[in-house]
Amino acid sequence: MRIRSKVLLLVCLILLTVAADMFLVHVLRANIIWARVVTIASFAIILWVTCWVIHVTEKLYVKKLKTSNPNYVFEVAGVRALSRLLQVLAIVVFGLIVLGILQIPISGLLTVGGVGGIAVAYAGKDILTNSLGGVMIYFNRQFVVGDEISSPDRDIAGAIEEMGWRFTTIRRKTGEVMYVPNSVFADIVLVNASRMKH
Repeated sequence: MRIRSKVLLLVCLILLTVAADMFLVHVLRANIIWARVVTIASFAIILWVTCWVIHVTEKLYVKKLKTSNPNYVFEVAGVRALSRLLQVLAIVVFGLIVLGILQIPISGLLTVGGVGGIAVAYAGKDILTNSLGGVMIYFNRQFVVGDEISSPDRDIAGAIEEMGWRFTTIRRKTGEVMYVPNSVFADIVLVNASRMKH
């Protein structure tokens, strides 16, 4: 019931904001600057509410996760990353809407952004590869925290201590800690001793 009332409040707030925006733009039609300010303020309120809903949803989902799950830390990191990604996407859309309201041409900006995006993607390809490796590990469930793994291809052996988006932490029997990039697990043979049947 609590979530339903918050969603209803959100819908009412958005409808009220849009109605007020339409009324004030109609009233302030002679003063185009104030009409633009009111429209931008209305979209800013919608942006704030959207980011708040994303944040509350993230908190509720994290609260429902079981802390006894060996992948709890990994799942929480995934939920938080998705939440941040959605918030950044909402802010970018808001920025594009504001540029449209102010009648600033965005075609050149999008072109520069596209070229800049390619440069950033090329520079961050290792981070992206390791993050996708982390997603692959998460969905394939090759191992979980606490499993004893080894690889005949590489000098990797020990117990999984932590699984992150970029790397997996492995503690060797000698006590040393290894930080293995997640992309490595896509290219090696892996033996999971914890899943052996006796």
